[in-house]
Amino acid sequence: MKLALGFRFGNLTPNDLDQWENLSLAGQGATPFHSFEWEQVLRLSFPDETSVYWGIWRNDELIAIWPSSLVPLLGGTMLNPLFLHAHYFATAPAIKNGLEKTISRDLMSDITEVAKQRYRAWSWYLSIPRNWAFAETARHYGFEVRPTNKQPSILLHTAVNPEVTWKNYPHGGLRTCVRKAERVGLEVRESSDQRDLNEYFLVKYPEASHPKAGHRSELSFWEAIRQLFVCRGKAKLFVTCHEGRIIGGAIVFFQNNKAYLWNMGSMQSTWRMHPNHILLWTMIRWAYTSGIECIDCGNGTKGTQYFVGRNLANFELINHVALTFPINRLGTLQLRLHALTPSSWISWYCRKFSGILSN
Repeated sequence: MKLALGFRFGNLTPNDLDQWENLSLAGQGATPFHSFEWEQVLRLSFPDETSVYWGIWRNDELIAIWPSSLVPLLGGTMLNPLFLHAHYFATAPAIKNGLEKTISRDLMSDITEVAKQRYRAWSWYLSIPRNWAFAETARHYGFEVRPTNKQPSILLHTAVNPEVTWKNYPHGGLRTCVRKAERVGLEVRESSDQRDLNEYFLVKYPEASHPKAGHRSELSFWEAIRQLFVCRGKAKLFVTCHEGRIIGGAIVFFQNNKAYLWNMGSMQSTWRMHPNHILLWTMIRWAYTSGIECIDCGNGTKGTQYFVGRNLANFELINHVALTFPINRLGTLQLRLHALTPSSWISWYCRKFSGILSN
């Protein structure tokens, strides 16, 4: 749909691929989850969910990629990154550098009006780390910015040679645990093999081995990630092995000088061998040698924060802010309900509503 002053707003398509790829690599706030490949992964893996990738053009030049998803709530739709399956990494738009203020409050009003007419959207909700540049830009767009009770995100700084900072790790923490893991024969290796991915998937979801478990769509999701990201050198699959058996692993996306820890886990029965410690240490060394300055580990639970604080140096906990934009009065009710309801309940309700979970 065309807007005032030569602007245009609408869904991105494969016809926009060249500009889409360039902006998803170089735009402010751009991550691997703004890319055409991630949109393809979502579309192929979760056809019943509704994720949308919008573009904003100025005189036929793509200046913003804004991923979102359509979350049914109270009879209308909330624009929320829930169905992007990317934590908060793709919550903010990727905007061409230097053009952040080009998108005015009046233009945002026009865009939300389009969303209301086309998708029955009543509100917009985002949650991002407070140090992201978009947290301030969003005020300019008309979003209300306020603190949230979401768990802080964990940022590991990896620009300094880890061999030099090894001695700075807390006594009895990472150093001790990595040495114990090495003594019992744990090793971490990179892989792009489908069998390794399947084994790690069963480590994360042991109940998936049951024929009626209903994890087939999730496994196909992981396989699409392997094909479109791991095999193309845009993500890493690490697996932790003991006596030839995979007992843990991680999937890490990376772009430019930043990495994104999408998931990580190990068999609980092997925790005394410290598989998570040796895996994390391997990723830190990989990040340094690859020129990656930091690893964004997403929102950590209190247990994760305890693990990081006890075992690591050079990390930072970053609080989040909530960005809200009620499009009408019903949108205000949506946002109030969302604030009172755990996200896991909303996720279950939306999946149930769209037929992703069985009745």
